[in-house]
Amino acid sequence: MRDHGLLLIAIFKLAKATTLLAVALGGLSLLDGKMRGETLHRITQLSGDAHFRALTRLTNMVGIATNGRIELVSAGALFYAALFMTEGIGLLMQKRWAEYFTAITTASFLPIEIYEIFRRPDAFKIAILAINIAVVIYLVWKINR
Repeated sequence: MRDHGLLLIAIFKLAKATTLLAVALGGLSLLDGKMRGETLHRITQLSGDAHFRALTRLTNMVGIATNGRIELVSAGALFYAALFMTEGIGLLMQKRWAEYFTAITTASFLPIEIYEIFRRPDAFKIAILAINIAVVIYLVWKINR
């Protein structure tokens, strides 16, 4: 019998892994000078619209980011993608170690998430924190059951 709670958590973890993988690959593509210039050009075209103010900030970040910083962010994103992928696949395979691993790693990020909310609160961060708290509570309940 499949545990629907674990299935949802696995899908959530795999979605985060996929997003981080896209961030890492996008960052690595910016290391190519031609691709970086083209990306900056496209973002600049879109940022002329008032609805795309966030893109102006992105343009500034991409434009001043050094190759070393891009590599560091891409490496971090790849690391976390691998971590989330391990959690998600382990949960899909209904491995007991994955329940423990996911509970521990998810709980370890909670203080950082809380700090970030106090630093710069927004609804998205609060929603992610609530989901992660629910994941930890569910996994601890399941492990103790």
